[in-house]
Amino acid sequence: MLKIRSRPLSPHLTIYMPQLTSVFSIWHRITGVLLVLTLNYVLFLIKMIIYFPFNLEFNLFLDQQLNLPVWIINALFINLSCFFLYHFLNGVRHMAWDLGFLLSIEAVHRMAKVISFILFLFIINLIIKILN
Repeated sequence: MLKIRSRPLSPHLTIYMPQLTSVFSIWHRITGVLLVLTLNYVLFLIKMIIYFPFNLEFNLFLDQQLNLPVWIINALFINLSCFFLYHFLNGVRHMAWDLGFLLSIEAVHRMAKVISFILFLFIINLIIKILN
């Protein structure tokens, strides 16, 4: 019979302090997955509209999916726009790294702050345009 030892559990993630670079990397992956899922959903809807234009069940499904209040549509648009811009800007930063630029830790942090600032300005501008 196996003997059960009472060893302490490794604290691995509970003591980890998130760094700016790791947070940006994780969010880059998350936004990439969300953009791919959104693209697949939109392409699925387009395909269904093309192939089944007069199907009653699908028309009811579309009616449920697309008859959302305006504020939900605006919130989805703002979120998807921010996801796309963040993913794009972070991708440009990654391409600069691949070319050998901005590799010092100071430059990495500076570019992360620049991306955050551009994203903040974009969000404010987009909200102002939607509310007007």
